[in-house]
Amino acid sequence: MALILISISLLPLAAVAYGLLVAKSIFLTFLLYHGMVCLLVPFLALRREAKPEALGLKGGNAKRSAVIGLGAGLVCAALVLVAGYYFADRLINGEKIAGLLSGWGLSAPKHPAFLIYFVAFNSLVEELFWRGYLWHEYNKVYRPLSVSLFISFFFIQYHILTVSLLFPPGAVLLFIPLIFAASLGWCYLRHKLGNVHAVVVSHLLADAGVIAVYLVYG
Repeated sequence: MALILISISLLPLAAVAYGLLVAKSIFLTFLLYHGMVCLLVPFLALRREAKPEALGLKGGNAKRSAVIGLGAGLVCAALVLVAGYYFADRLINGEKIAGLLSGWGLSAPKHPAFLIYFVAFNSLVEELFWRGYLWHEYNKVYRPLSVSLFISFFFIQYHILTVSLLFPPGAVLLFIPLIFAASLGWCYLRHKLGNVHAVVVSHLLADAGVIAVYLVYG
C-alpha cells in the first residue's frame, strides 16, 4: 500500500513535468494535473468507498470550518501581498513569465477567465486530491504528523519545478519553504476540523493573493 500511495503522490510532478517540459502545453498540463490526477483519482476513490468522508467533503462543522478557513486565508493572502511588496522587483520578471506562458500556449495570462480558473478551480481540485483523497489514504496507515509531512513533501515537488521555470535562480529557496509551511498549516486544519472546507477557502484566498501580486508587479 505504501508503494502505491507514493506512486500516486508523485503523479502531480509527473503530470506537470510532462505537460510543461515535454509537451510544452499549459492546457495539457492542466488536463493531466487537474483532470486526470486531482479529479479522476479522488472520483475513483469516492466510487470505491462510496462515502464523502473519503475526500473530506463531510465531517466536522462545515460552517465553522469555512469561517476558520476565511481567517486563515486572509492571513495567507496578507503575507503573500507583503512578500510581493518587498520582493517582487527582484523575483518577478513579467516579460519572462509572459514569454514562457506564451510558449506553453497561453497568450493572455491576465485574462479574467484564466485568473478565475487558477484561483477558484485550482484551489478546489488540488485540495480534493492533497488533503482530501491523499490525507484519507495516508491517515489509514500513519499518524497525523507523519501524514502532514508526507503530503507536504510531495506537494512541494511540482512547485519546485514551476518556481524554477518561472522565477530567477534562488527563488526556490524563498518560495518552497513557504509553500511547505502553508501545506503543513492546511494539513493541520484538515486534521483538526475533519473536512477540507477550511483548507479550500484558505487556499483560494492564498492563490488570490498570488494573482494580485502578479497583476500588480508582473
